[in-house]
Amino acid sequence: MNSKVIFFIVYSLICIIYFVFAIYKYPLLGNDAYNFLPGALMYNINHEMVNHFSEVAKWFDPQYHRYIYYPPLYTIVISKMLIFNDMNGLYIAIYMLFILNITSMAVVIHISAKSALIKSNKNFIYIIGSFFLLCFASAIEYSLGRPEILATLIITNIIASYLCVSKKLKFFIIGALMSCLLFTQLIATLIVGLIIVYFIIFISNNRFLDSTLFAAGILAGSILVVFFLLPYSISDYFIPICNHIKYASGIYYFDLFGIKFYHIINNHYAFVILWIFISIYYILRRHNNNITVNKYQTIYTITLLAFVFYIWFKNLHAAYTIFLFLPLSIVFIIQNLVYNKNTIGELGIIIFVCILTTASFGRKVVNFYQFIDKKGITYEQFDSIVGKITDTIPLHTKIGVSESLWPRFIKYNNVTITTHLQTSDSSIKYLFFQQANYSKSTPDSIAGYSLLFCNYINTPNQLFGVKIGSSIPGYQTAIYKKK
Repeated sequence: MNSKVIFFIVYSLICIIYFVFAIYKYPLLGNDAYNFLPGALMYNINHEMVNHFSEVAKWFDPQYHRYIYYPPLYTIVISKMLIFNDMNGLYIAIYMLFILNITSMAVVIHISAKSALIKSNKNFIYIIGSFFLLCFASAIEYSLGRPEILATLIITNIIASYLCVSKKLKFFIIGALMSCLLFTQLIATLIVGLIIVYFIIFISNNRFLDSTLFAAGILAGSILVVFFLLPYSISDYFIPICNHIKYASGIYYFDLFGIKFYHIINNHYAFVILWIFISIYYILRRHNNNITVNKYQTIYTITLLAFVFYIWFKNLHAAYTIFLFLPLSIVFIIQNLVYNKNTIGELGIIIFVCILTTASFGRKVVNFYQFIDKKGITYEQFDSIVGKITDTIPLHTKIGVSESLWPRFIKYNNVTITTHLQTSDSSIKYLFFQQANYSKSTPDSIAGYSLLFCNYINTPNQLFGVKIGSSIPGYQTAIYKKK
């Protein structure tokens, strides 16, 4: 079979899987998606980008709980993409961004394959590119509900622009995309900006023109975002975002246990780290072999790498930004495969890491099969069950919910995200706890609360006798009422 056909089949399968995931609202909106997505729904409902679920919103805007504490472009984009103002709309919008990410990465790999010098090399690029698409799918799944999914899309398009846009427009378009990244993810903007400065200083044939076009692109993109997209004035965002940066910077510290957890035990981080180290190997090999590389390029490269790893290893709560740079690592590796000779050992390592990395996406697919096979509760079933109870609850009643259930309670103005079973807040009248968030086979007894309803599944999440998860995925929920 033609290697290009295999590449297209893999791309199509990933898109189909994403489409099915969107229909079933799978996997759960975990992590801290509730800090970013409620503003998108509320903006469509009442034209106010507020977030009553986020404690961060309550800290930085105690009166209105506006979403002004984080660069807002991701939430704005999601709000524009919403077909329905509910869970269905959210999942469709999120997976549309996932499909756009995969499509952009496929285009970048195709561009690189087209530039391969010999046909056999081109075929190999498409084969290895199929693995890279699966690796990319494994990495970006961490961003479900978070701004990094948009940031990754922007970075991938910056790479595509550099590879295929004409020289006259290249840095203007890159500048415009950088302005979008600025309003999406600040750490990524800083690192990508330093990488682009490297290309302008050391690679560009016309530094003045390229730097001028780059600055003009940033200015044009920023004006477009500020005057036509932001729901509030730029001054409303400035102080809360600065305070958020100050607060976040203060909670980071060097922690060996944290490094072990984030970068070794957590397979998402560990595999992306492997790809970044492989790309660094090729970068340093190029610096060692290429006589056109001067000492200032080497100093800049080493300093930049040291700065990036300082962020990822010291500021562990910012380590998730590591996923944003997988597209860049993939491109570095593919460009090396295109233009340089590689030993059997080097190619073997790349293929081996590819297979390891794709395991995460494979596990997600297998868990989805378990969800269907073991009759996991769908969101529609959950919505029907909860509706019978919530219809009798006044809108001002204080409710505690698991981090994945908040979209069902968007109309309630006194809901708190409860991330653990034992709650000390006696003012909470109802508790809605999702089995998948707590990995329990049976509901816990909670002092002061009576169990109204529970549909937990106590079947172990195993495939051929091998444990692949703590519980069956789905919207199985235990509902408690204050005694």
